[in-house]
Amino acid sequence: MTLSQAAPAGGTIVTLSSSNSVVTVPLNVTVPAGATSQTFTATTGAVSADTPVILTATLGTVTQTATLTVTVGGGGPGLTSLTLSPSSFNGGQTATGTVTLVQAAPAGGTIVTLLSFNPAVQVPASVTVAAGATSQTFNVTSSPVTENTAVTVTANLAGSTASASVVVLPGTATNIASLTVSPISVTGGGTATGTVTLSQAAPEGGTVVTLSSSDPSATVPTSVTVPAGSTGQTFSVTTTQVTANTAATLTATLGGSTASADLVVLTSTAVQGDLNGDGTVNVQDATLSIQIAVGNITPTSVQKALGDLNGDGKLDIADTTLILNKAIGLPS
Repeated sequence: MTLSQAAPAGGTIVTLSSSNSVVTVPLNVTVPAGATSQTFTATTGAVSADTPVILTATLGTVTQTATLTVTVGGGGPGLTSLTLSPSSFNGGQTATGTVTLVQAAPAGGTIVTLLSFNPAVQVPASVTVAAGATSQTFNVTSSPVTENTAVTVTANLAGSTASASVVVLPGTATNIASLTVSPISVTGGGTATGTVTLSQAAPEGGTVVTLSSSDPSATVPTSVTVPAGSTGQTFSVTTTQVTANTAATLTATLGGSTASADLVVLTSTAVQGDLNGDGTVNVQDATLSIQIAVGNITPTSVQKALGDLNGDGKLDIADTTLILNKAIGLPS
């Protein structure tokens, strides 16, 4: 950077700026007394396409510009973006952050440092993008607040930065109130419908609930989003054919809150009322039903599904009567 004449005693401070964050320059540079010029360092990040960047030097009302073009592969490692989801949530809840690189991480992975500018939101000090990958997620935790609090989180990689903001809302953290599945049993190959219900309406941006299944015979999406303003959302559960009646536990997770529900995947030959699994409905099944109905025996999920003949969601004396009628050949 060159002045029109030598700097006076004390030097001359020139303000610097960059038109694009892919090139970082100092806020200012001082030309020493008696000198007419001074160098400074411009740090570049990686780009996915050749990117011209205008550097500006300002002294009083006079400005001069120069264009620096950052070429592909010429900026070293760099960040494409940092995202946080959801964009708002109640204090005490968690969110998911994602850092994305310009190019795949080399052998050994790439470490990206993270920083939150407000203690209401906490992020790890760094996250490692695995070798060959271009992105990595991380957990964002929060603390209760008394008013809407906007927080900026920044990711940094070798001078390349990206930032994103979230709003932490006051009030009780949203938890999972319940998880249900209907019907509670389905023949393998069929589908069921799950419903996740929150303790309160989802905030702006919705609430993402993580889903899982304990058995591959029942498959659920990895997550479901409850829309803003709603308290519940349905999702599909697909099943595969099985060789034995199988209970799959479905689990919904939101922060430290969880709820679960069982879905029984039945064989194509399953018999309603067959509680002992011998393939027929007989007096032994009725006897077993009585023991369950009076509380002497805790039924398995499979027994609940096969024994609830009247479909009221429980296995009681009414079901025992139906099972006994079926065993002795009377109309049920």
